[in-house]
Amino acid sequence: MVHLDIREALTAHLFESWSALCNGSVDGEPRELNVVEYDPERPSPCHWGEPRADGCICWKPVQMDKAPDFSGLQVALGAPLHPDIACLYGSLWCGPVFDHHEASGEDCRLRTFWNEMDLEQTLSAQADSIRHMKRHPDHFAGYRPVLLVATTDSDLFFGLDNCTGEIVLEEPGAPDLRRLVAPSLAQFLQDLA
Repeated sequence: MVHLDIREALTAHLFESWSALCNGSVDGEPRELNVVEYDPERPSPCHWGEPRADGCICWKPVQMDKAPDFSGLQVALGAPLHPDIACLYGSLWCGPVFDHHEASGEDCRLRTFWNEMDLEQTLSAQADSIRHMKRHPDHFAGYRPVLLVATTDSDLFFGLDNCTGEIVLEEPGAPDLRRLVAPSLAQFLQDLA
């Protein structure tokens, strides 16, 4: 079953990244435990401990206790959500995870979700983007929907092709610049350094 492989790869990748930070090193460099600025207006299931004196709070990945509602995004797509992206978006609450994709040479931030509001805003924004493309068929003729997997430091992003499950690197609004980088989300996660 494909989505179980993705869940295992995602969970392993996120927990390995988090554990390496907790153990004090990543690639031999000393690092502090994952911390973010504490915002009492944005609580998260992945908060770990109490806010610190410097205004930050530690976090760790936490399993979601219920599956998110993807119906709005699926209506915009006019198709079911690919099981790999449903797994990525519906597995863990997590803080920011920064990585490097060797094959493309891009530094990236894996799309993780801090809390329900963060998830709902992302799903809504992606549904709006897909509806926009459908309203402008001349510009987006033949375009297959791509759902955000990771952002980069450049204008490009990594997305999952909802029809094939392949991971592509492309520029927003420029589908002609799309480049295949991995045959699956599981492979993409394994390729992150």
